[in-house]
Amino acid sequence: MDKEKIKNALQLFNTKDTYSAALKFWNILGYLSDRQPEQHSFSYNDFAQFCGNNINATKARKEDWDQFHLLFQITDEEMMHYFNHNYQEFIPGIIKQEFQKNNIKSYLFAALKLKENKYNRTQLADIARQINKQYAIPLIILFHYNNFITIAVVSRRQNLKDTQRDVLEKVTMIKDIKLAETHRAHIDILDDLSIEKLSEKYTLNSFNALHNAWSATLDIEELNKRFYKELSNWYFWAIKQVVFPAGEESNEEVRNSIGLIRLLTRLIFVWFMKEKGLIPDALFDPQKIKTIIKFEDFNDSSYYKAILQNLFFATLNTEMNKDKENSRKFRREIKSNMNPDFNVHTLFRYESLFHHPKQVIDEYFANIPFLNGGLFECLDTEITQNNQTTYIRIDGFSDRPDNVLKVPDELFFSDKEQDIDLNEFYGTTNKRYQVCGLINILNSYKFTVTENTPIEEEVALDPELLGRVFENLLASYNPETKTTARHETGSFYTPREIVDYMVDESLIAYLLNELPHSTKAETEDNELKLRLLLYYTDEDHLFNPEEVDKLINAIDNLKVIDPACGSGAFLMGLLLKIVYILHKLDPQNTKWKQQQIANINNLIEETKHTITDAKIRDESIQKLRNSIQDIKETFDQFDFDYSRKLFLIEHCIYGSDIQPIAIQIAKLRFFISLLVDQYTKEGKPNLGIRALPNLETNLVTANSLIPLEIANQMELFDTFIEKFITDIKAIHNEYFSTRNRKDKLELKKKEHNLRVEFSKELKNLNFPHQQADYIANWDPYSLNSIAPFFNPTVMFGVPYFNIVISNPPYIRQENIPYKDLLRESGYQIFNSTSDIYTYFYELAYKLLSEKGIATYITSNKWLRSKYGAKLRQFLKQNTKLQILIDFGGYQVFKSSTVDTNIIVFSKEKPDPNHSFSFVNMPANLTRESLSTYILDNKQTLQQNILQDNCWTLTDNTILNLKNKIEKAGKPLKSWDVKIYRGIVTGCNEAFIIDTPTKEIICKADSKSEEIIKPLLRGRDIHKYYYEWAGLWIIATFPALNLDIDKYPAVKNYLSSFGKKLEQNGGNGCRSKNNNEWFEIQANIAYYKEFNKDKIIWADISQDGSFTYDSDHFYITNTAYMLLGKNLFYLLGVLNSKIFDFYFDMISAHLSDKAKRYFTIYIEQFPVPEFQNSEKSMGLEKLVSEFLSLMNNRSISDNKNASSDISDYLNRIDSLVYKLYGLNEDDIKIINKALEK
Repeated sequence: MDKEKIKNALQLFNTKDTYSAALKFWNILGYLSDRQPEQHSFSYNDFAQFCGNNINATKARKEDWDQFHLLFQITDEEMMHYFNHNYQEFIPGIIKQEFQKNNIKSYLFAALKLKENKYNRTQLADIARQINKQYAIPLIILFHYNNFITIAVVSRRQNLKDTQRDVLEKVTMIKDIKLAETHRAHIDILDDLSIEKLSEKYTLNSFNALHNAWSATLDIEELNKRFYKELSNWYFWAIKQVVFPAGEESNEEVRNSIGLIRLLTRLIFVWFMKEKGLIPDALFDPQKIKTIIKFEDFNDSSYYKAILQNLFFATLNTEMNKDKENSRKFRREIKSNMNPDFNVHTLFRYESLFHHPKQVIDEYFANIPFLNGGLFECLDTEITQNNQTTYIRIDGFSDRPDNVLKVPDELFFSDKEQDIDLNEFYGTTNKRYQVCGLINILNSYKFTVTENTPIEEEVALDPELLGRVFENLLASYNPETKTTARHETGSFYTPREIVDYMVDESLIAYLLNELPHSTKAETEDNELKLRLLLYYTDEDHLFNPEEVDKLINAIDNLKVIDPACGSGAFLMGLLLKIVYILHKLDPQNTKWKQQQIANINNLIEETKHTITDAKIRDESIQKLRNSIQDIKETFDQFDFDYSRKLFLIEHCIYGSDIQPIAIQIAKLRFFISLLVDQYTKEGKPNLGIRALPNLETNLVTANSLIPLEIANQMELFDTFIEKFITDIKAIHNEYFSTRNRKDKLELKKKEHNLRVEFSKELKNLNFPHQQADYIANWDPYSLNSIAPFFNPTVMFGVPYFNIVISNPPYIRQENIPYKDLLRESGYQIFNSTSDIYTYFYELAYKLLSEKGIATYITSNKWLRSKYGAKLRQFLKQNTKLQILIDFGGYQVFKSSTVDTNIIVFSKEKPDPNHSFSFVNMPANLTRESLSTYILDNKQTLQQNILQDNCWTLTDNTILNLKNKIEKAGKPLKSWDVKIYRGIVTGCNEAFIIDTPTKEIICKADSKSEEIIKPLLRGRDIHKYYYEWAGLWIIATFPALNLDIDKYPAVKNYLSSFGKKLEQNGGNGCRSKNNNEWFEIQANIAYYKEFNKDKIIWADISQDGSFTYDSDHFYITNTAYMLLGKNLFYLLGVLNSKIFDFYFDMISAHLSDKAKRYFTIYIEQFPVPEFQNSEKSMGLEKLVSEFLSLMNNRSISDNKNASSDISDYLNRIDSLVYKLYGLNEDDIKIINKALEK
């Protein structure tokens, strides 16, 4: 529709009353109806009386109400009218219908005029819920305040089990729509919600259709996808144009990728600051920029250098001039080759690029608050060794002529969409992609500094989106993940609903230990109360004052770590949930404040008794007393949530990741989280904005899997270690809130000296010198270095943690670059074929305090695979399993390459009768119902009955039947059989040919027939039969040592594929090996086996689909074959219901109920030994008859074929049941299980 009409409608709120303006606004968007309640305008008191005073006055903010209006109702009848007539022809009055107060299939549009100038999202959400609770139908509420409107849509549902319970659902908002100079993103979303625009996409012939259209339009996930796609295109466009200094990274692609991601990290944080009004819009306005800098040639890097680098390094990392005179200024002039400000990165540079450099700082940069926090520290540095100084340029913040830095202005301000080729990045062909300048992209979206939650979300980009974006960009240049990352947006980011669930279960398990739990009933009661506490609801918590004190103390003592934290999804999720808990337990922050002061008083008392030097003791005590004053000021001057977050971040939350840029992104999210709860105060130092904390000592870059063990070697020296912990924590506590550069340097030096001394002492105690040197040389404050070791005592001053929570990386064992180090690190579960995530399980165990809680989401392969045997045994013997969720075919991640599980376990030896909860997730579950499904479908299983060869999650009845099947037979791997996978060619388009192509080649040279063999694929194989697709394989197996010149027609054909057949690992070539170009990729030493009778089956299938091959087909790598004796007998057993039942418990599941029929699973299946008995020989004979029937080509013409097949299958199953000795009850269990 005409967007100018929307702008005009918004401006009516400035000239008309809210009721009239709101009606006209919705009418312009096409929403028209005469259905209106008889009483439709209320003051707060009128509305409360109308509702029987069933409204929470505090949450409804009754003092802020001006007037509340019920506008109109849209039902099925209105939607049918819209659908049958042009919506523009609809005139109020044509349909004069009564208001239907109980019609849940309708929207009630309402408007509320509020008195204050500004409201946060939670305040508006609370009001929306209070109003919505008074009606049986969903409301769309338009809030009008000051110069803004907000549209809130409240989703509600009735609890499926308790119809009396009010289930709090999500409030979705289009928030703070400006009535004048409206943000273009808001105009776009309003346009998308118009009946005209919705009608172009959807058939709006019912209320349900309208509801679904609104849901899709307001879907944050779709918004995120669109933004990521645009940003991803921009990133790949930019990567070909930018140049960053060499620094310490020799790989140009990696260097420029990291440099570009770092640029995005800083810029988007700045963009959030701009949304808070802390940075002037002028710095991002191309017309204004032309008046500030010499901005002429789009190939220059003027904008990045003069504006952004000076903003990052010389503004946000430097105190305001009004607080520290002459702090923000240009560096001094170089005279006689002397640079007095060389390597001082807090001074402005590029003076020559500005039109009026003397005025520019005061006009555009002076009023931006100082932030601190490390995000904006320039990474250019110098290293002095052996009296020689090396200058390392990473950011390239320098106006020297030899500065290679290049970030063209076009990348920021190209306002026209360009049609470019990005096929090499996305792995596509002949496709064009649209890109435009980054500032243009950012301007087209609305950003919110408040992270969305399960119950409140804004139709805008929130900080959590940054985690998704950056983790995918990071994955896009990593060799192990870049192919998937470039094809699958969001593949490597843990979805919010998974994070929420894992956070809740971790906190419940931890806090349960802090509450009385002497009886089962007491434990269950406390768990119920904790779930209510964590649940987003208006209901008060149920804990008594003594329990509240215990919970707050437990939270204060909590230590959490994510050893593979990435962009900080779990840590941020924990922070926000704990803040919510504190809000419910201690709404005025009284107890939380007392707790923080008490902590310092305890340190003061401890200091009095531990430091013998009077001068040092007095200085330390004075610093601690100063910190008490700082705590009081923090609580008094800042928002309640700010005080909660700040001390939680400082004392409770830790993380590690192997990628420095990932740690930077995690810090960024914490910074934004703190920034959202701060507001400017004119006249106050730094505009009343508290500088961001230094998180270098909470979030570190390290290889978490490589331990540096101290404890075992130092048992007799606990005092020595305790002193180091005390000293290092004291430095970290002071550094956390230090903002002065000089003070920071002194604390860094102090810590370095402490580490050196600690290292020397370790050497004196015969600690390995190399590891002691690691401790001495590790610099947590270097934003580029990666610690080659991990030790929480050394790094954080924290030896153990209460919660370890993570989504470890998914790297296959062949791609682990430091496998030898893992072998040497003493992991009990080490296995050379284990994928990397398995080691994180044992790492969690080592990091946990006694009874600590580990919560992981990983691949579920370890539950059943051979390489998971040691891990299964380790967890079974050393931990108490609490929850184990097998997602099977349910795809948690958008990339469907990994099937996952969630596990929660505690670090304590299991009791003989200990039971845990488990859930097998269905593949088709919606994410919104994830937590509800898990809670409603939990089953219990005794831990000690888990078997080492495979963990089967099912009830005892099925487990007993499984054991019965196992006792009746022996694993197939113990039979005299051989199992082989099919052929891996490395280039199927060359080596797999159809019949016409085969005939052409053989006609040219009849000798070619010697090496062209008939071929079946997995999809061609079915239960008891196969359907040949007329395909052949050119069988140039390396094991044959062929002379290709003896097959000229084959050679000529294969050579037409050029470099695709080269096996050198190059771009567009096959994987690197020593084979010849014309040979297939796999060696196939077993090639003679194809020419024998065998059983064959597909790699992927919903049910067992085995058949007999007497025609000696070759098979591709999507199929397997088995050779040996008694093949008809084995075929009958493998195609039986018993096999399907058993295999379902031990195999890897994909989506849509499909399973992987790997050798490792097939060979586990127990088969009764073949005997010269009626049962065995009868089964063999019956299968032989059935195969003859299936091979009868006239079967398709036989109307009785289907019943004949069914009859044979039933008879075969009956014989197999007898072989295993199953009774009728057993058979019923199998049939019921297979029906699911």
